[in-house]
Amino acid sequence: MATFFAADAVEQTLRALAADLTALEAEVAPLRAAAEAGDVGDAKEFRNRCTILSERLTQCIIRIDSVEVSREAAAAALRAGDRALTKRLAVLLTRRKRTVRRANCLGDTLDALAQGRPPPPRASGAA
Repeated sequence: MATFFAADAVEQTLRALAADLTALEAEVAPLRAAAEAGDVGDAKEFRNRCTILSERLTQCIIRIDSVEVSREAAAAALRAGDRALTKRLAVLLTRRKRTVRRANCLGDTLDALAQGRPPPPRASGAA
């Protein structure tokens, strides 16, 4: 993992995952708005739509879990004196953690919507 080539691959994967999450968030937003307004229409169809989006989110989460970047790799790069790689790995670790948080928040929202509960409050400053 401790190469710039591997870091490039991780960065590319994380960017693709962030784009996929943004697309999913855009699809969930109208469902959330409808639930908040109390206008879900056909409840069964609404739950089915939430289930479909949840399945897509699960696939995204599986891809997030396959992204390998570790603190140990950053520590090894630091011990080797490669400050540039250490910094890059630290940034990638942070980006992966944020991606996981976004996916988890979206999952919580979809679960609540599918169960007919109010969605959790939106996180301020979510990235």
